[in-house]
Amino acid sequence: MLIPSLFSLAVNLHTEGIHSTSEKFLREELRLEDFSSVESQCALDSLIADREKGLMTTGIFAFVKGAGAVEDSSVELWFLFYELPVIIPSPTLGYDDRSGWTAGLILGFTNLWGRAHRGKIGGYIGGIDALTSGYTKPPTPGHPGALDLSFFWGGVSWAHEEMTEKRTSASVSLGRAFRWPNLLKAGISYENRLFDTTICMGGDSSDELMGWTLSWERDDLDNPMNPKRGTSVGISFSSSHELGGHGSFQGLAVNARGFGTAGRITIAGRIRLDMFSSETPYYKRQYLGGLYALRCYPYPTETAPSRLLLTVEARSLIYTWTHPAIPFPTEFYLVPFAEAGALGTGEDFGQYLWGGGFGGGVFTLASGYLGGDVSLNKKGQWAVHAYVGWLL
Repeated sequence: MLIPSLFSLAVNLHTEGIHSTSEKFLREELRLEDFSSVESQCALDSLIADREKGLMTTGIFAFVKGAGAVEDSSVELWFLFYELPVIIPSPTLGYDDRSGWTAGLILGFTNLWGRAHRGKIGGYIGGIDALTSGYTKPPTPGHPGALDLSFFWGGVSWAHEEMTEKRTSASVSLGRAFRWPNLLKAGISYENRLFDTTICMGGDSSDELMGWTLSWERDDLDNPMNPKRGTSVGISFSSSHELGGHGSFQGLAVNARGFGTAGRITIAGRIRLDMFSSETPYYKRQYLGGLYALRCYPYPTETAPSRLLLTVEARSLIYTWTHPAIPFPTEFYLVPFAEAGALGTGEDFGQYLWGGGFGGGVFTLASGYLGGDVSLNKKGQWAVHAYVGWLL
């Protein structure tokens, strides 16, 4: 059915399943004025699919499904929602080569004010003994502004270096989306670190730093917690300066991820480049082994100002468990992976290290991904890790 574009159609919205989300926020995210000029059912279905994807990226819904019909003088829209719980407690348990075992409990607030603002507060015990909190106003198509606040206070064990760190840090950043989904952000940060050894700038045991960061991001992932399709690219420039001293260091970071799904297998890949100036203190230098670098090598293996990492995973969904009393499914995965990386100074990188492994885990919307893996590197060394959240 074709409708002349000269006329503006009335748009009637019908929703079901909305309890905590502001109706005004929902209408602004749907951008109903765009529906008033559709000229065919095909165009309407395409617009509905776009809004479904946008609403899922807000992180407040477990499910969004829309339908519509073009009438003679109006557009009828029906949207069915399943909201995530307003408060999600997330117990954590992980192991990494630097700090050992760490357990924690984080309370996540998924939909503050009914407008997709998020908050978190909680703590850790073990290799990391700390309190943490944060507040995020994510950018959305209907509300392009962004705000991030974070705070950390506690101690971190550096088991390999046989030292401990007491850290207080806070950061704030502001941003705005343009030509969705591009995002520009600017932020400032404060860090106060005290070590029981002299590894800081100028050979001291403590550093107090102020820094700034400028970044550009473009993210069109279909689901931020468990992406199946899409890409995510980011570039950031940072500079940190020692308070009460003259030391400073700068950095460039590039991170690109891509996802594609065929059947029950999602292929995930990432390229990560970090380049810092030679004045970078030890605790900010790039390392090549461990959970957040090359998993198949022990932490730290090697350290340098610059690092290049490449990782590929095949996330195989082997079983989905559902229960009438639980609003979202539990997914079980097997995840073989391969990785490679190199360290360097500036643009000069040395010999590449590589390896691979096999992991698995469980994903739910309440807890995210809980997983672990066993890996083997080219030197014949084995490594074992447990963690919360996808590593790429």
